[in-house]
Amino acid sequence: KLKKVNPMDFKKQLAFEIVKMYHGEKEAKNAEKEFERVFQKRKLPTKIKSVKLKAKNWNIVDLLVETRLCQSRSEAKRLIKQGGVEINKSRISNIKHQISVKDGMIIRAGKRRFAKLEIRN
Repeated sequence: KLKKVNPMDFKKQLAFEIVKMYHGEKEAKNAEKEFERVFQKRKLPTKIKSVKLKAKNWNIVDLLVETRLCQSRSEAKRLIKQGGVEINKSRISNIKHQISVKDGMIIRAGKRRFAKLEIRN
Protein backbone atom coordinates (compact mmCIF):
# COMPACT_ATOMS: atom_id res chain seq x y z
CA LYS A 1 0.00 0.00 0.00
CA LEU A 2 2.87 2.41 0.77
CA LYS A 3 4.31 2.06 -2.72
CA LYS A 4 1.08 3.33 -4.31
CA VAL A 5 0.62 6.30 -1.95
CA ASN A 6 2.48 9.59 -2.26
CA PRO A 7 4.72 9.85 0.86
CA MET A 8 3.51 13.43 1.53
CA ASP A 9 -0.13 12.28 1.54
CA PHE A 10 0.74 9.45 3.90
CA LYS A 11 2.57 11.83 6.29
CA LYS A 12 -0.33 14.29 6.24
CA GLN A 13 -2.81 11.51 6.99
CA LEU A 14 -0.64 10.25 9.86
CA ALA A 15 -0.29 13.77 11.29
CA PHE A 16 -4.05 14.29 11.01
CA GLU A 17 -4.75 11.10 12.95
CA ILE A 18 -2.26 11.96 15.71
CA VAL A 19 -3.64 15.49 16.17
CA LYS A 20 -7.19 14.08 16.09
CA MET A 21 -6.34 11.61 18.89
CA TYR A 22 -5.06 14.34 21.21
CA HIS A 23 -7.03 17.45 20.23
CA GLY A 24 -10.12 16.31 18.32
CA GLU A 25 -11.18 16.28 14.69
CA LYS A 26 -11.91 20.00 14.45
CA GLU A 27 -8.38 20.96 15.58
CA ALA A 28 -6.89 18.34 13.25
CA LYS A 29 -8.71 19.87 10.27
CA ASN A 30 -7.57 23.36 11.30
CA ALA A 31 -3.96 22.18 11.64
CA GLU A 32 -4.12 20.52 8.22
CA LYS A 33 -5.47 23.68 6.58
CA GLU A 34 -2.79 25.80 8.28
CA PHE A 35 -0.04 23.43 7.15
CA GLU A 36 -1.26 23.56 3.55
CA ARG A 37 -1.58 27.34 3.69
CA VAL A 38 1.89 28.02 5.13
CA PHE A 39 4.08 25.26 3.71
CA GLN A 40 2.44 24.25 0.44
CA LYS A 41 0.99 27.57 -0.72
CA ARG A 42 3.81 29.60 0.92
CA LYS A 43 1.45 32.11 2.56
CA LEU A 44 1.76 33.73 5.97
CA PRO A 45 0.44 31.88 9.02
CA THR A 46 -2.81 33.09 10.51
CA LYS A 47 -1.17 33.65 13.90
CA ILE A 48 2.14 35.54 13.97
CA LYS A 49 3.77 36.67 17.21
CA SER A 50 4.07 40.44 17.59
CA VAL A 51 7.30 42.01 18.77
CA LYS A 52 7.52 45.61 19.99
CA LEU A 53 10.69 47.48 19.06
CA LYS A 54 12.00 51.02 19.08
CA ALA A 55 11.77 52.81 15.75
CA LYS A 56 15.37 53.04 14.62
CA ASN A 57 17.74 51.57 12.07
CA TRP A 58 18.62 48.00 13.00
CA ASN A 59 21.32 45.72 11.67
CA ILE A 60 19.57 42.59 10.37
CA VAL A 61 21.63 40.32 12.64
CA ASP A 62 20.75 42.36 15.75
CA LEU A 63 17.10 42.48 14.69
CA LEU A 64 16.89 38.68 14.39
CA VAL A 65 18.40 38.23 17.85
CA GLU A 66 16.26 41.00 19.41
CA THR A 67 13.04 39.48 18.04
CA ARG A 68 14.21 36.05 19.26
CA LEU A 69 13.89 34.54 15.80
CA CYS A 70 17.52 33.45 16.26
CA GLN A 71 19.18 32.49 19.52
CA SER A 72 22.59 33.91 18.69
CA ARG A 73 24.34 36.28 16.32
CA SER A 74 26.20 33.40 14.69
CA GLU A 75 22.93 31.55 14.02
CA ALA A 76 21.49 34.74 12.50
CA LYS A 77 24.53 35.25 10.25
CA ARG A 78 24.44 31.64 9.10
CA LEU A 79 20.72 31.85 8.31
CA ILE A 80 21.16 35.08 6.33
CA LYS A 81 24.05 33.65 4.30
CA GLN A 82 21.95 30.57 3.49
CA GLY A 83 19.12 32.78 2.18
CA GLY A 84 16.69 31.90 4.96
CA VAL A 85 15.69 35.43 6.01
CA GLU A 86 12.94 37.52 4.44
CA ILE A 87 11.42 40.86 5.37
CA ASN A 88 8.03 41.52 3.78
CA LYS A 89 8.75 38.68 1.32
CA SER A 90 12.05 40.26 0.23
CA ARG A 91 15.08 38.03 0.78
CA ILE A 92 18.00 39.47 2.77
CA SER A 93 21.43 38.07 1.91
CA ASN A 94 23.85 40.64 3.39
CA ILE A 95 24.68 40.34 7.11
CA LYS A 96 25.44 44.09 7.23
CA HIS A 97 22.00 45.06 5.87
CA GLN A 98 20.36 47.94 7.79
CA ILE A 99 16.60 47.89 8.34
CA SER A 100 14.49 50.92 9.13
CA VAL A 101 11.79 49.31 11.25
CA LYS A 102 8.20 50.15 10.31
CA ASP A 103 4.97 49.14 11.98
CA GLY A 104 3.56 45.91 10.55
CA MET A 105 6.75 44.53 8.97
CA ILE A 106 6.83 40.74 8.77
CA ILE A 107 10.13 38.92 9.29
CA ARG A 108 10.56 35.28 8.36
CA ALA A 109 13.58 33.36 9.64
CA GLY A 110 13.86 29.85 8.25
CA LYS A 111 10.74 27.93 7.30
CA ARG A 112 8.75 28.16 10.50
CA ARG A 113 9.65 31.31 12.44
CA PHE A 114 7.73 34.53 11.84
CA ALA A 115 7.42 37.84 13.68
CA LYS A 116 5.33 40.95 13.09
CA LEU A 117 7.03 44.17 14.19
CA GLU A 118 5.25 46.88 16.15
CA ILE A 119 6.72 50.27 16.95
CA ARG A 120 6.88 51.20 20.62
CA ASN A 121 7.32 54.74 21.85
